[in-house]
Amino acid sequence: MMGGRAKCAVCDLNLGFEAGPMAEVEFWRARNALLGSLHEQLSQAPARRVLAAVEAGSADRGLLPAFQTLLADLQKARCLPGDILGRGS
Repeated sequence: MMGGRAKCAVCDLNLGFEAGPMAEVEFWRARNALLGSLHEQLSQAPARRVLAAVEAGSADRGLLPAFQTLLADLQKARCLPGDILGRGS
């Protein structure tokens, strides 16, 4: 893939940098920033209010467990880029 443009394997997004020795490092840096931003948004008051409303009683009993699983997966995913880049999560 030398000389080509780097793409995100998950979302087929052109990441805007050349493939080469630093392509993977740049991919993980971008992923780290994206996951950190998503976590920050989900930690904001509006998201917490939505979660509280769902906890208070949703007609869909599977919604809360599914959302909690998603949050746990996000937390795990946030750790991976830091581990790969050699710094803590």
